[in-house]
Amino acid sequence: KRSVQILQKYYMESLPLLQANFYSTLIEGRIHEDELASYLSDYQISFSGPYFCCIVIHTSSTQVPENMNPLLLATSVRKQAEERLSVRWNTKSFSYLGNTVMIAQLKSADMLSDLTDECDRFCKYARKIIGAVVTVGVGQICGDIMELQQSYSTAREAVSYRVIYGASRAINIK
Repeated sequence: KRSVQILQKYYMESLPLLQANFYSTLIEGRIHEDELASYLSDYQISFSGPYFCCIVIHTSSTQVPENMNPLLLATSVRKQAEERLSVRWNTKSFSYLGNTVMIAQLKSADMLSDLTDECDRFCKYARKIIGAVVTVGVGQICGDIMELQQSYSTAREAVSYRVIYGASRAINIK
């Protein structure tokens, strides 16, 4: 019985890492639909949706305040993004390929412009308060979490448009 309790404790401590790994696998499109329910149950994840959207938060590693470590700055941006965006958008966040990725849940498809506006306000906040140059790419909205790979792909593409549109803003190429 003691052994089971130790395993349960270890599992609960590992859960955030398991969830982050699941999110990355999901946006890579490597989860099969027939396995989805099992993963959600095992990793204690709920997606209420009914609409979903990936946002990619890119913190510039070249435009950093003096005497600031770029990694610490990116960590600070992630923490602030979680605090400012998670409540309204019921986000799931994780680090992926040097960026923060958030899966936002929307009550209606019409809310995408509100999400983009709020992300734009976050970029301005991060610049003013933290001194970070942050670009947020907002992906296409989807009605099924199995389509998040496409949403992530469009969010990442939107971030790449910062060269054209400028940094410190949210970009939604839709």
